[in-house]
Amino acid sequence: MKSTRILVMLLLLLTAIGCSKKEEEVVTRTTAPTLTELKNATYAGVEEQDPVTLKYGLWEGEPFVEDGASRPSVHFLRDFHLLGDLNGDGLEEAAVLLGAGSGGTGENIYLAVVGIRDGKLQNLDTVLLGDRVQIRKGGIVEGRVFI
Repeated sequence: MKSTRILVMLLLLLTAIGCSKKEEEVVTRTTAPTLTELKNATYAGVEEQDPVTLKYGLWEGEPFVEDGASRPSVHFLRDFHLLGDLNGDGLEEAAVLLGAGSGGTGENIYLAVVGIRDGKLQNLDTVLLGDRVQIRKGGIVEGRVFI
């Protein structure tokens, strides 16, 4: 009987230690966003759309006209992403290219910056580069994005 009581107390003690350890652990992410995360992220400031969430690098809105073929769309461009510390916090942010169109021949190209904030992926800023812009080279140097 005494050994059973000691065993129960020992299990309770180990459980309490395990629970307190889990409470103390704070997971701080120090890695840059992955390409898969970037292709499934939410982006704001693209066209006149509310924030859009890409799935496998693509978002499509509702047709402009019921049963019509033309619809707004946003897509991740050619797996293009640059990694680097843009704000001096020691963590890498990502700069990505997004293409946005509405079914016509034009395609607005956007540069979006994504980082990890409070452990979550967050679109930090988005800027229009122009219509049908062709990017040949890009980089991040000393906290600046060069395209």
